[in-house]
Amino acid sequence: MSITIITADGRKEYESDLKLTLLELLWKHGEKQLHAPCGGKGLCAKCTVFQVTEAGVELPVLACQVIPKDGDVYHLPENLEPVVALTGRHVENFKADA
Repeated sequence: MSITIITADGRKEYESDLKLTLLELLWKHGEKQLHAPCGGKGLCAKCTVFQVTEAGVELPVLACQVIPKDGDVYHLPENLEPVVALTGRHVENFKADA
């Protein structure tokens, strides 16, 4: 399964499976700019990104709540802060299966 991420640096393609949320997938692939102080529970909305529809409309979604589907395209806003998980682990140490 392949998804596309659009950032200020351009477009990136990532392979994923149906087990990871978009936030987990991004962290796993080193996209560290998403901030999720609620620990991915969907309470703070700090991980809001935009899902780009086939018509080019950008719909806000919470990266911690959405599980990407094959062919999905997401736009990450430019004004995101570095992530530190509530556990105190830095994203470099994040393990999606943990």
